[in-house]
Parts: sequence; C-alpha cells; structure tokens
Amino acid sequence: MILASPDDLPPTAANPDEVGDLEQYLDAADVAVVGVLHAFKCGDVLDQLADIKRRRGADFVPTVLVLGGTDVNVDAGDKADVLTRRAHAVDKVVSFSASMIAAAPPRSLPSDGRTAVVPQGVSLPEEVKGVPSVEGVPSGVFEEEGFEE
Repeated sequence: MILASPDDLPPTAANPDEVGDLEQYLDAADVAVVGVLHAFKCGDVLDQLADIKRRRGADFVPTVLVLGGTDVNVDAGDKADVLTRRAHAVDKVVSFSASMIAAAPPRSLPSDGRTAVVPQGVSLPEEVKGVPSVEGVPSGVFEEEGFEE
C-alpha cells in the first residue's frame, strides 16, 4: 500500500466513507517496516508516525525515510526545521547519493549512524532480504568518497 497522506488509508469496515486510522492499520496489517518516500510530500504520514512512536515506544514499526532530491534541493531551503524534525524522528534516513546528504541543511540529518547512502538500483544480498526490520541492514553511513560529516 502506498500512502502519501493518512487520508489514503482504506476506509473503515463500519463506514466506507470514513478513512481508517494509521495506527490501527499498522497493528491490523502487522507491518514490519514503513518506508516513506519524501520528507515533505509524505510529511503528514511522517508526523503521524512520530506521534504514534512517542506514545507506543521507539521500537514500534521501524520507519525509513527515503530522501528525494526535492527534499534537500528545493523544499528544505526555507523549511530546514521541518526536515530536521522529521529526519530525526525516524529510524533510518536513506539517500541515493552522498551529494544529496551534503546538500541537506547543516545538522538536519542524523549523524549518529542512522543516515545511509543506498544507490538507486542496489540489490540486497539474499541473507538481508528476509530481515523483517531495518536492524542489521548494512549501510554506507557517511562513507562514500568525497563526503565528510
């Protein structure tokens, strides 16, 4: 399922005109990990997930933010505080290149090992494909040549 907004959730069983609740959906669907593409285009989902994790605990459904080029090159310019809040609320931040990380406003992305470069089109090794969470997934944390934290 693709959610750009919590309004994209399937309707509730009781009322087909009423949008379901994200937290109930995640519980019912037994979701192992949530991948969110774009910090701003899907910001409502990130904000709602952050609220849920504050209530339920940081280990509730690992969340991965996949940065888009517009996140760091366009939207973050005047909204660096929003990018910072959302990026620091997730378990992992993934970028397609080190240059995208470098383009982000200073200190907007976590520098504690949660930010990683995963090039587009990368194939994961077979032993990682079955892992139901982001725990243990190899990452190139700030190690791409030419990038310094």
